Amino acid sequence: MPRSTTKASEVAKANETAKAGQEAQAIKEKPSGNPGKEAVYSIEELTASSETALGVPRECAAAAFKKQKKERLSLSEAKEIVGEFMKSEVK
Repeated sequence: MPRSTTKASEVAKANETAKAGQEAQAIKEKPSGNPGKEAVYSIEELTASSETALGVPRECAAAAFKKQKKERLSLSEAKEIVGEFMKSEVK
């Protein structure tokens, strides 16, 4: 494989990792608009920041949210859904 292709893929991966890190930081810092209620996040935000916010790889979070009907979830709802998914038996 040419060296330039390898370098380009390394840069693309670094950019993706940086973006996920920024989204994870946004989830940790995002203030709730309603005092007493949890902040809600899009499935895309939760999936992108799943490694830091939920403690699972993106692929696992994406699979766990695949059948989810809601478009937005609180962090505690997301953790519950992902936790159940990770405990489920593989068929």
